[in-house]
Amino acid sequence: MLYTVDSDVSSLIRAENNLGYLLLVQHEPTAATHHLHRALALCEQHDTPPFLRSFILNSVGELHIALGEPDVAVRHLLASLAQVQGLADRSSEATARHLLGIACFAIGDHDAGDEWFRSAIELLGRLGITERLRACATEYAELLLARGRLEESIAYWRIAANASELSMMKSPVEPAGLTSET
Repeated sequence: MLYTVDSDVSSLIRAENNLGYLLLVQHEPTAATHHLHRALALCEQHDTPPFLRSFILNSVGELHIALGEPDVAVRHLLASLAQVQGLADRSSEATARHLLGIACFAIGDHDAGDEWFRSAIELLGRLGITERLRACATEYAELLLARGRLEESIAYWRIAANASELSMMKSPVEPAGLTSET
């Protein structure tokens, strides 16, 4: 019924992706599979813009990581990167790089995982996407710590902490009930 309201294919693709991604973040990857693969199939059937296709490929890549299929995830995420080459908006590229880091670690290719995480963190920093930078740097710091690389881990914890500070400076929170008149 939701899909009959809007016949625009891009809206249908986004709706399938959003529903699938919602199920994925609720730890229901099996339920998410149908929707995310349908979104990807619709992208392949129609001439969708590269940014949308990249966005969907990132979701499908994340799905396959959750399903314990990191090798399949890598294929989708590399395809995502190919879609965004030369585009001005690099947010999707940063997501693909972050997810490639996760997938490579899951495969056991730590050298590639290190490179993907570092490139994602560097790109997120250049883009000024502080919340995602914080999350990515935190995740990488934890992976480094688990591998016994304490000094490197500390460096990435610092990046995460600095990103949190920058985020707070961008959107300061005023204490409840306090105004300049009190």
